[in-house]
Amino acid sequence: HKEQREFLKKSAESDRISHAYLFCGQEKLGKKTIALEWISLLFGRDLQKASHPDLIFLEPTEPPSVKDSKEKPTGKKEIRISQIRELIWKLSLKPYSAPFKAVIIDQAHLMNPEAQTSLLKTLEEPKGKTFLILITEMPERLFPTIRSRVENIKFYPVKKEEIKNYLKKQGILEEDSEEICKLSQGRPGVAVDFVSNPQKVNLFREKIRELDSVSDSDAAVRFQYAKNLSQNLETMK
Repeated sequence: HKEQREFLKKSAESDRISHAYLFCGQEKLGKKTIALEWISLLFGRDLQKASHPDLIFLEPTEPPSVKDSKEKPTGKKEIRISQIRELIWKLSLKPYSAPFKAVIIDQAHLMNPEAQTSLLKTLEEPKGKTFLILITEMPERLFPTIRSRVENIKFYPVKKEEIKNYLKKQGILEEDSEEICKLSQGRPGVAVDFVSNPQKVNLFREKIRELDSVSDSDAAVRFQYAKNLSQNLETMK
């Protein structure tokens, strides 16, 4: 993502930082990694493995129990209005030691309508030294009014050779490297997952063998297999 990195670097060097960005593109492309790298540059310290009092990270959470929340339970992970309200309160405070307060909202498309409405007010009236990065693979699920108030940065699949070079540096054999490249389909995050957890490659190989055998089965067997596969996809991420 050289172009995206260069654009963000120049924005920092020229002190032309927008109050909000939308990093969009397929999942596992490295959008969150780039966001952390850029904030690290602005803060003057590595944030890849460290937290910082001026960095606020927001992501979907499990629904609260009926007893613990006044919000209507939905039974699925989402970003709720209570999280956005807490975020707004944190943004009202001055930076602790960094030049900015930075926010990363991961899987921003999972903000429910109430949360999006609440965030919109902050985007319309940005506070002092703060900026937000919304990360999503489904920008169309965000309100048009939100998308119109952020600077859009698109991310695209990475070239095969770049991923192969990374795998080579990790000591991955040529044959395995070729297979990982095919499975990752230009998504660095998927390749990194395979390197850190080789068992995932074996799981994919097993699924491919299953697909070969199921393809010759009758419609009922294929339908049941598709149903079971969709239910197990989350465990393979």
